[in-house]
Amino acid sequence: MNKFILLLILCFATIANSAEIAQPKQTDSSKAAIKSKIVPKVKRVLKHERKSKLKISLQLFDLETIKASEKVDELYMAVTSYPSKGRPMHRQIPAFPRYWLSTHLKQIKNLQLWKGSLREGDSVTVHLSLIERDAPPFNNDDLVATVLVKIMNSKGKLYTKWSMPNKGPAGKDVKVDTDITAKLFDLQSDEAHYKGKFSVIAKTIEPRKT
Repeated sequence: MNKFILLLILCFATIANSAEIAQPKQTDSSKAAIKSKIVPKVKRVLKHERKSKLKISLQLFDLETIKASEKVDELYMAVTSYPSKGRPMHRQIPAFPRYWLSTHLKQIKNLQLWKGSLREGDSVTVHLSLIERDAPPFNNDDLVATVLVKIMNSKGKLYTKWSMPNKGPAGKDVKVDTDITAKLFDLQSDEAHYKGKFSVIAKTIEPRKT
């Protein structure tokens, strides 16, 4: 009887040892391999979060009448933005049914046309169209001119590209303040002529430290 019990004990001990051998142990190298798979993902997330953003303000510095199409033109600016990420947005400045009189444009100073923020690698193209308002349905609104500006955040730095449809690169750099340079454009149709100064102002938003 004692021999039988001893035999059972030896069998159980043998099974336990074999199970322990079959169960792989986590060595230092295997732990390091697992850690190497997880840590880079965390680092990539932190790197993305630490990218700086640019807070952008697109402004109409001033608007000058050279020649109105009528005795007094009624004007507004149509602003359409096309971001590299997200949906296009459209607005009218001033909001309908208001407008500017061509005889009172000197009142326009540092008017914000568009604002937003851009992460590194992001961009937005903004269409700025000066429109002469008429009385529909008998007369449709007339386009005076359109200015395009592409605003980019490249590695935390602001880049802008200005142009006018069918005219290629356009605009002249003019100093409007000690640290602000604007683009001067001739906004001209067959019947009307205006001059507008546009500027893009950027402020860097540093990422939060973790």
